[in-house]
Amino acid sequence: MYQRINKTLVGAVAALAMVGTAATAADWRGWNIHVDGYPNTVAMDKFAELVEEKTGGEITLQMFHGGTLGSQPDAIEQVRMGGLQLGIMATSRSTRPRM
Repeated sequence: MYQRINKTLVGAVAALAMVGTAATAADWRGWNIHVDGYPNTVAMDKFAELVEEKTGGEITLQMFHGGTLGSQPDAIEQVRMGGLQLGIMATSRSTRPRM
């Protein structure tokens, strides 16, 4: 399960890097609605640690867990505006599937 979350995070960061967000190489910010100890939170912290290690400290990630920067719609807007560079966002259907 952790591998799947880590792959998702790697994909998200790679996609954001290709889009060319307003992030500087030294200071990226991440968002997560879940509390400390939740699997997504643990994976994000590990991902931040690995990115800093693998880039020799050129890229550092500061993670904000537990919705400290606002709700999911707030975080999505912050991504759009360049205030956040990554996050774990929930996706769902707005309607129920027909049977």
